[in-house]
Amino acid sequence: MSNIKIVVADRGWVLIGNVFQGKDSTLIKNAYVIRCWGTTEGLGELCIKGKLSETVLEKCMDIELPLRSIIAFFDCDQDKWKNVL
Repeated sequence: MSNIKIVVADRGWVLIGNVFQGKDSTLIKNAYVIRCWGTTEGLGELCIKGKLSETVLEKCMDIELPLRSIIAFFDCDQDKWKNVL
């Protein structure tokens, strides 16, 4: 499992970064909001292929989210994302 994950949070937030789990919260370091996926096969495609030409990322530094606000985690291929993060 990779620590690079896509995080789906409540209120429509979809983020990617280096994820570290705490007791009551999750820290996402080097985080980006995924503003536009740019996929034809959903978030899983980004996990497997990395950032695509149509993917729009917005840098937002580090984010700490309470666990109750997280809907899902997607493990990503580290090799595909290491040059982005």
